[in-house]
Formats: sequence, C-alpha cells, structure tokens
Amino acid sequence: MSNVRVTYSGLISLIMASLRIITGFGFTYIIARLLLPDELGTWKLILGLTSSIIFMNAMTTFWSTRDIARGVDSAKTAISITGGFSMISILIFFVAVVFTIEETNATEELIYGIIIIPFLFFYNLLFAITYGYKPHLINVGQVLYGVVIVILSVILVYFLEMGLLGIIIASSVAYLSAICLFLYATNGVIKNKISYQYCKKWFKNSWVTLYHKLNEFIWAFDVLIFALISGSVIGLAFMTVASSIGTLVGTASSMSVATYSKILSSDNFGYLQDNMTRVIYFAFPMLAVVILFAKEGLFLINPIYTDVYPAVAFFGLLTFFRMFSKLFSSWIEASEKVDIFYESTVKNYLKSQLFHIPTVRGIRSISYITSLAVMLFLLSKNYSDVDLVFFWSIIMLSAEIPFTIYFYLKAKKIFKIGIEWIRICKYGLTSVASIGLSYYLASMYLVYEKSIFLFLPNLFLYVITGCIIYFGITYLTDTKTRELTKTILNELRKRIK
Repeated sequence: MSNVRVTYSGLISLIMASLRIITGFGFTYIIARLLLPDELGTWKLILGLTSSIIFMNAMTTFWSTRDIARGVDSAKTAISITGGFSMISILIFFVAVVFTIEETNATEELIYGIIIIPFLFFYNLLFAITYGYKPHLINVGQVLYGVVIVILSVILVYFLEMGLLGIIIASSVAYLSAICLFLYATNGVIKNKISYQYCKKWFKNSWVTLYHKLNEFIWAFDVLIFALISGSVIGLAFMTVASSIGTLVGTASSMSVATYSKILSSDNFGYLQDNMTRVIYFAFPMLAVVILFAKEGLFLINPIYTDVYPAVAFFGLLTFFRMFSKLFSSWIEASEKVDIFYESTVKNYLKSQLFHIPTVRGIRSISYITSLAVMLFLLSKNYSDVDLVFFWSIIMLSAEIPFTIYFYLKAKKIFKIGIEWIRICKYGLTSVASIGLSYYLASMYLVYEKSIFLFLPNLFLYVITGCIIYFGITYLTDTKTRELTKTILNELRKRIK
C-alpha cells in the first residue's frame, strides 16, 4: 500500500467530510427537534453504552488495518470472529440496560439499542479494512451513512412518529448501507479462506488490542457516570447538541486520512510536515466559526438548547486538540514494526509503541473520568444540567491538552516534524479577522427567524463570507495555499480528461 496518495486521498476525504457536515447537521436537527429531551438523552446514553462495549471488537479492527495496509489478507478471518463478538456484546448490553434504567430517568426504549450492536460491529470492522486498503473511501461510506439515516429518520420519526425507536432503526439500516459499500470496495482483499494462523496470532496478542482500546472503554463511561450520578439524562441532551457543533472542527482531520496507511507501508515520512500544516490550515477557520457562531448554531438546531452555548467553545477546542492527539499518536503507532514478526514476544510488545501509546491514553482517560466523577458528586445537587455540561466540557478539554502536547513532542522526535510558527500564526490571525468580521456583520443584521428555511440561508451567507475572505487572503499571502490550490486544480483536470 505504499502507493497511497496522501494529498489526493486527503482532498477526496475533505470533500466527503464537507458533505458529512450537511448530513450530520440534518440528523442533529431531526433528533433535536423531533425527540423530547429525555429521548435525546436516552439516545446519547445508547451511544455511550455501545461505545464502551465495542472495545471487544478491537482485536479484529486493530490488526485488520495493519495487515491489509501491509498486503496481508486476513479480512475473512476477521469477519468470522466479529460475528461471535457481537453476540457476546448483546448479552452485556442487556445487563447494562437493566441496571441503568433502574438508576436513571432514561426511557424504556433504551433496550432497543440492542438492534444496533451487530451492525455497529461489522461496520467498524469493514471501516478498518477499508482504512488499510482504500482510505479515501471511508468518508464515502460515512456520507452514505449520513444520507440514509437522515432520510429514514424523516420517514420513521416525522411521518410515522416512531420516536427514539425510529432513530435506532434508521441508524441500523444506515450502518447496513455503509457495510455494503465497504464490502464492495474491499472485495479485492476479502478472498482468502479463514486462517487458523491469523486467529492464533490475534488471540495470542489479544491483550495488546484490548489494552489498546482500554482507554476508549474507560472514556466512554462518562455518559453513564453523568446519568447515574445526576440521576437524569436531560443533561445528556444538552451535551449531545453542544458537542455536535464542536465536532465540526474535526472535519479538517480528513486531510490526514491516508497518513496512517502510508506510514505502515513505507519508511518515507517527508510528507508529514506539510500534511500537519494543511490540517491546521483548514481547522482554524472551522474553530473560529464554531466559537463565534455557537449561539446561532444552537438556535438553528433548537432554541431550547441555546443556554448551553458557552460550552460549545470548549467542545470546539476539545475537538481541535483531540484531532491532533489522535493524529500524532496514530503516526507513532504506525511507525512500530514489532507486529510484523510472528516470533515477537510479550516482552517485545511491552517495549513497543503499541503498548506505550495506549498506556498514556489510559492515564488520560482515568484522570478525566476521575475528575468528572468528583465534579458531579460535588456539584450535581446545586447546579443545573446546563451548568454541569459547561463544567463537563472544561474537564474534557483540560484532560486532553497536556497529552496532545506530549504526543506532539514524541512525534516530533520520531518524524522530525515541527510547527511552522510564522505560517500558523498567519493562519490563526487571518481566521480570527475574517470570521470575526462576518460575525460582527451577523450580530448587526442577522434576524433570528423561527423558520429554518429563512434563518439557515441567512446564517450560511455570513459564515461562507468569512470563509471566502479567509481563503482569499491566505491564497494571496501564503505560498503553500497556492500550491495546494494548484494541486486541487491539477487533480480536477485529470478527472475531466
């Protein structure tokens, strides 16, 4: 897979990620408008529980990406194992639901979350296989998922009034559609028979993969902890809406989608410096939009959630730092070669980055969960759900920043990369000035219409104006922006011919 084109894959992924913003907004709008706050909170709780259970699938998803990127066809073996893991997870989810319903005000529809589990398991596996084989197509699958879930949500929730159950069914069918696309895209590598050799290696090193996902397992408990200690899922509804706006910043990470596979299959790291700068280039204006237009975004989704707008800025910053934390740590893990050799011992793995990186992530997750639990015990009785979500966002951001810095320093040492401070400061100041100007104009002239068909076009006009000013100024003043523009135009010419 050394022929992976980082810039080309990144541009395709960025375009697809932009489409995901549309589908993501559509779905968030639907659930925020058509679900009651307790139903929306229950939906967030379902996502939290499934996220904590999905770590069981780590053994197949982790090795599949690394194997496929290196030309090892272990896909069919991974698919067979995933089926068994999904069945076990259904039983675990059922037990968790029984306990959670008794301790919170979550609706009884929480149990319907079982429907999603097998689809989610196979989606994650085929996502991992595609990531190692054709990384630019993972965003195509995500866009397809978004389109299907929006259409079905409108039909099942708006017209058929099925409520939360309609959202769960829509999500399951959307996962199935993406699974079919990934199967078609990876047909070339899902061909060998089920291999006992792969099973033996994976189960022998299963502690590596489970340990690798342990931090995500711990982190995913934040939703359950919030619901259990506060005794309510209403705060989860506010958190869902606020964080959905903040996550828009993560769209910029699409520029680096192919770097993991590229590092796995090649020892040439010269492209990483430019790739990091390009991610920052697209992230800055998105972060400025999220912070400055937070209140307007919440009003657009549903006015009843506008009180939580201060937390949106922290969720945006959280997404920014988490994006680079994942980027740097994934680069470090991809550079590790210990798993290439079948004779590698436990001692070899303990000394490798495949053990070190998850350890650092685990420390981060434990510190975060501990801080969150302490905050909720001390403040949940005296503060509103909105205030608790605001404190929650601060804790999440505080837990992420120091570890992002650590991963950057480690990646800097391994790959000889660095921050281009002059260029980065130029991007930052330009984004603040351009988006700030559009926000100032919006604060003077934007009318808060109740109809989305009136408010959305007007809001979009101000946002896109700021972005055009940003890209225009950077094109005139920055050589790398002109180079990137030239690359985009060349790719378009090739496609047209």
